Amino acid sequence: GPGPESVELGLPADARQGALAVAAGEALWRSAETGETITIDLD
Repeated sequence: GPGPESVELGLPADARQGALAVAAGEALWRSAETGETITIDLD
């Protein structure tokens, strides 16, 4: 389950949600570095 810090902050996430957050963060970082436009489709 979520750790105490996640619960305290009201930000619990399952593994899929965590993976999506990491992937989105990586994509946004790459976009900022390269200037390329990205599209994130969560469907």
